[in-house]
Amino acid sequence: MNTEDSVPNEKKVVYDIHFYAYTPDEKGKVKIILDVEAQKKYHTGHDFVTRGFFYTSRIISAQLGKEFVLIPSRYLCEG
Repeated sequence: MNTEDSVPNEKKVVYDIHFYAYTPDEKGKVKIILDVEAQKKYHTGHDFVTRGFFYTSRIISAQLGKEFVLIPSRYLCEG
């Protein structure tokens, strides 16, 4: 999986460890996107919760057109 993420009109993000995992479900497999961000320092100058929201939001928005498509007032999973 690519560890770089480019979204139009936003800066490029480089993830440390970024991968898919699959878990069984009644209807087949469920794909989970995982991201691990290692830090050298305990205090990085960023609030961890805010940074977590940023990365999670960025990972989800990067999946538009890949994992799901936007239909007015709802989302539709492609796979």
